[in-house]
This record gives sequence, C-alpha cells and structure tokens, in this order.
Amino acid sequence: MLSVDRASLELCITRPCERSQAGQVLSDLVDEHDLKGIPAYVTLSRSDYDTQFVDLPGVADHEIREALSWRVTPPGVMGSDEIVTTGVRLTNDREASTEESSLVRATVMSRRMLDDLSKAVTSAGLDLRAMFPRETALITLAKQSVADAVLDEQSSNDATPIMTVFVASRSTGVTVARGDYLYLSRTVTMAVDRDNGLDTTQTDQLVSECVRTATNFNKRLSDTPLSQCLIGPSFEGLENVSDALGESLGIDCHILTLPPHVEPADAQTKAASATPEGMLAIAATLNVSLPEADSIYQPPAKDRSITAPRNLAAITLAGVLVLAAISGVQTWRIADHADAVAAASAQREQLNSTVADLREQLEQAQDVEPSARLVERRDRLQRQYNAYDSLLGAFEGVDTSLLDGFAAPMEALGDAVVEGVWLERINIEADAITLRGHTLQAFQAETFASLLTATAPFAEWSPSTLDIGNRSERPSGLVVHDFTIEGDGLLADTAARPDDTGTAGIQGTDFPSLLRALKDTDE
Repeated sequence: MLSVDRASLELCITRPCERSQAGQVLSDLVDEHDLKGIPAYVTLSRSDYDTQFVDLPGVADHEIREALSWRVTPPGVMGSDEIVTTGVRLTNDREASTEESSLVRATVMSRRMLDDLSKAVTSAGLDLRAMFPRETALITLAKQSVADAVLDEQSSNDATPIMTVFVASRSTGVTVARGDYLYLSRTVTMAVDRDNGLDTTQTDQLVSECVRTATNFNKRLSDTPLSQCLIGPSFEGLENVSDALGESLGIDCHILTLPPHVEPADAQTKAASATPEGMLAIAATLNVSLPEADSIYQPPAKDRSITAPRNLAAITLAGVLVLAAISGVQTWRIADHADAVAAASAQREQLNSTVADLREQLEQAQDVEPSARLVERRDRLQRQYNAYDSLLGAFEGVDTSLLDGFAAPMEALGDAVVEGVWLERINIEADAITLRGHTLQAFQAETFASLLTATAPFAEWSPSTLDIGNRSERPSGLVVHDFTIEGDGLLADTAARPDDTGTAGIQGTDFPSLLRALKDTDE
C-alpha cells in the first residue's frame, strides 16, 4: 500500500496461497489492516495470460481493445467469447512511415479467470481500478527507477532505452522500453530456485538471451542504442549475471529495486517489497495514469453501478411507488370486506338448501335395485382384470438377460486398438458374432483377433472364420483390405426361465405366447 503521494510504502505483505484461497486471504488482510474502499491495482502473473503479436494497420489507440478481439487466436480450446483482450502498440524507430507502428503486443486472458480475480478483489471491499500484465509493470519500474524521470518528468522521446530483466521462479520477463514506449518484450521459460541461486548453465542462458534481445533492439528497432540494464529482484548469483551483462553489452547494468523515491515504512515492508510478488504488486500502483488499453480489466461505468446517484434515486422512487400501490390495495380490500361477508352469508344459505335437496335424492336412490346389465358388466370387467393381472405376472417372468450381454463385449472391442485397423460393422447375436472392417495390412486383422481374445469377455472365444477380402485403393491413395471375423456367440443363455409367477391357465411364458394371450383377453 502506497501513500497518496506514492512516495511512502506503508505496507507490503506476501501470503502464499492457492488461487482458490486468494479471495479469502485478501479479505482477511483488508479487514486486518482496515483497507476497505481504497483503490486497488493488480499485476497479473505471467501464467494468467497469453501474449500474441498482431498487426493492426490503421487502428487508433482507443480502438485497439475492440480490434484485437477479432484478430487474436483464442488459446487452447477456448472460443472467442471466452476471452478478453487488450494490447500495447510496439515502437520501431527504424520504420520509414510517419504513422504509428501497426504491430501490437496483445494480452489474451480467459474471461472466467478475469471475472474470478476481479470478484476476489471487489468482494474483499477494495475499489478495483486496473489489472496490468507483467510487461506493463516492468515498463513502470524501468521508467521510475531513473531518478531524472521522477524529478523532471522527461518525455518519452528524450528518455534513454532501458532493458528490464525480471527473474521469477518459473519464467523471466525481458522488456526494452524508452519512457512509456515499449519496443520489445520477451518471456524466457526457465525455472529458478531463488533460495539456492543460479547455476552456471542458467547464468549463461540468461546472459545469452539478454544479449540476443539487446542486439535485436539495437540493430532492428531503435536509432538510439541501449543505455542501461536493470535485472532483479536480487537473489544469490544475480550479481554475476549483472556483471556479465554489463561486460558483454558495454552498458551500465544494475540490480532492479524499488524506485529511489519510494521509501518503505519499516524493515519488514522493505524485505517483502524485494520479492518478485511484492515488487510487481507495488509496480502496479506507481503509475495510475496509464492509458485505458494497458489494463485488461475495465471498471464498470459509474452510471451502471448500483450505487450511482441516478440508480439510487430510481430505486428509492420505485420503492415509494411500490409502497403506495400496496397501501392502495389494502385500503380497497378493507372497504370491500363488508360486501364480501354479506355475499358469503347469502351463499351459505343457498348451499344449505342444496344440501337438503341432495339428501332427499340420496334417500330415494338407496331404495333402487341394482341393474342386472350393470351387474353383468361388473362381473365381466372383474374377470378381465384377473386375466390382465395374471398376464402382468407372466410378463415379469420373461427372460431379459440377453440385454445384459452387450456391454462387456462392446467395451472390449473399444479397448482392443490396433494401429491401421478399424471396424465398420459389429453384429452381436445370442449364438454368433460377426465383425467387419478394414485394415492397412492383412496381418493386422490377425493381430486384432488375437488381441481381442486376450480380453475378459472374449477369453474363451475363438473366431471360426478370419477372411481377408478385397484389396482396394481409396480416393486419398490409401490401400486397404476388407476383413471379416466370425465366431460363436458369448451372450447369456436365452432359454426360458421357469414359470414361478403363478400364471396358471396361460399357455407358454415366451413373449409371442403372452401377446396372443393378451389379444384373446381383449377379445
């Protein structure tokens, strides 16, 4: 947390946690230090987003975000509606055109991840203003680490090019910038154990990558050669890299630290600010006047916020109108209550009269003898019901075990994979199995049959026929052989189960016999 003048670092805390725990950890820190409501700026981890370089000729700076959404390639299996984008224009002094460079470094991020991060910050009670990629934080650190940049606010055109090398645990970010202008950014994938320092191989690799980046910048991108290099945050072995870079490039090379005008409040805060996490977090707060396109997060417009004055007034007015409507309805219902009581009393009298008439009709109906036709129909329906009940019990005894025999063979066929063999037709019956397909080589069909008999459902099964058929050439030029494998079935026994349902009088318990019995019953 920086002071209002961004010259005093009042608080810097790092807490190791899983991504799913970040919201709760941040909320606890906000409550512990009473930080609710203050502006918050986030620097993203390099693993949170993808970087792409896109050519956008003729696109103005304020249109970059929208243009990139149509030009970038969604990473992985994500669709275009599942990502958010923003970008920074890359500068090239060697281009002959007087127009701005059309090459843009695009930041591509999962919309779901962005929503989760913004929710974690806002749910903790902070006023989220922006989320910057790591490269933007490095530009800010490079610019403000030069004392003249803070005191004189020199323009980016007069600034000297600086290469910033940020060594993190899983990757190293390299940027070359002059003031606010970004010329080059790279990510070097290299795992670093900060506790044990860099070994010789890692030192050589890091020096080589930085020299290659500086050479590319000097030869292809800038008329002004690289003036200095900042590498950090400091840990064991990094001084050797700094010295080697200074000697190889012939420039001043220093360890990257906080800008000289930022003063930590105490030793604990200073130690936390020297870690990669602490330095990136602080860098996001150092320059809050960056262009809107530099942040991948866009705060909701104030007039869309539920706490905006216009929205609060509308909600208040709506509440008053709802209360007035409820009051009017209640008044009308009370006034109408007396009429409702009178109408209910009249209806009660009418119903009492109707009940008396119905009782008289019921007494007369009790003396009537039952109709012989209805009695005969009742007995016939009872007999039909008994027959249906017997048939239902018979249907429950029909053998359905054949259905249980398909799952295991089909799973075995799916697991028996031979390169260059594919099935076209599978016919599984109670007493026979037929497999038809194609193979690139004739012997592969025999390999498939052998592999199939090694699975549990086919362990005791042996194909009776293995026929290698026609050899044909596909339109693509692929030559295939047709093959057929036949053998006995291996499904459940289809013999009828014993009739234990008590369906006496029904001839046969097989399915056709039951259907005939059902038809006879209906007739």
